[in-house]
Amino acid sequence: MSNLCSLPTLQKIVGIEWIKWAQSLMDEFALQQLDMGLEALVGKIGMNSVKKAYRKRLLKEIMQAPPYTVKAVGITGEDLEIPESPKLEQFFFEVLCLAKLAELSDEVELLSPGKQPQPEAKVKIEGYDCLVEVKFFMDPMMHEEFASRPITDPRLSGQSAKSEQLPPYVHLRDKLSEAWRKFENARNTINLIFVCYFSLPEVGVTFIPALYGEKFLRAPFVPWEFVIPSESELGEGGLFAENNWRFVSGIAAVWAQRYPPIPPWQEIRWSGMLFDNPKASTPIPREISMKLSKGLNILPLKILHELLPSKFTREEMEELYDRYVRSLEQKFWGKLVAVSRKGEILLGDDDEVELTRKAIERFGKWNFVIFRIGPKAVVRI
Repeated sequence: MSNLCSLPTLQKIVGIEWIKWAQSLMDEFALQQLDMGLEALVGKIGMNSVKKAYRKRLLKEIMQAPPYTVKAVGITGEDLEIPESPKLEQFFFEVLCLAKLAELSDEVELLSPGKQPQPEAKVKIEGYDCLVEVKFFMDPMMHEEFASRPITDPRLSGQSAKSEQLPPYVHLRDKLSEAWRKFENARNTINLIFVCYFSLPEVGVTFIPALYGEKFLRAPFVPWEFVIPSESELGEGGLFAENNWRFVSGIAAVWAQRYPPIPPWQEIRWSGMLFDNPKASTPIPREISMKLSKGLNILPLKILHELLPSKFTREEMEELYDRYVRSLEQKFWGKLVAVSRKGEILLGDDDEVELTRKAIERFGKWNFVIFRIGPKAVVRI
């Protein structure tokens, strides 16, 4: 058991006994990240507001969380047993996501549950008022049964199927189906849902068909080839085609991944994609899309194609990655890299703006592509 002084914010909110209990359910890294997230929120809105929002819930969640352990291999090859609780992890993700939003927001207010459904927070980003809801789901079928699972919904052709045999986008769509209710009484704000959905398939067979309709199912999914459909192009069955969903400006698919992939972990690395709702009463302004791109490493699909000059074809970008970037994956996974047409390499960290500035100085404007090593997604060129 580590030094309790390393979790000072949690001590102030719920006390030492809670921490001792939590250490039997969650690994130390998760608790440290939770403490840092709560500290960021305290710095923005004050301790009293954070206590009011989370003290009772922390106590409740820890009492209801069933303990179990998962096996892992440490960085030196030793076998480890790490305590985990999926329910607590969902709650931790919510806190960490709101904490990251607090860092890039001008103002933050945590909203208390009332008689009417309402989202979890109100934030001001680039001068715009935004309401935010955070969701965490796990695909119930992520193991050996995956190979026999259909990609498209068999019910559409009249076949019957058990719930666990349905495609992952169907589960995601069902889980999100009532989320619009949180924004029913907020029609003049930017309304955003941040969703972490753990599933083996990529976004082309999860978020894309769940939001825009099955006809837009993409496997494989190439971000720079996908154009968000107009309102009249939305497919039947997609959440954004439903009239009630006009209250939702968009959904951000967000992932918070421990790095390095094996213990001991050092940090949380964020990534994601932003899916705009073509029928939204209040669309997402470009300024917010770019702020989320920088602060949470979220790829804004609506404006991605605006950053791609016509002289770089998809095939050329694929070739640049395969020839010059793929060899860097083992050592620099997750880092940003600028690649010129001639194959010149400029490695960066997570500051896209700074790397872009240096790449323009070195290669000239529009003469390079920026990739994130590993996910193989264009960030900017």
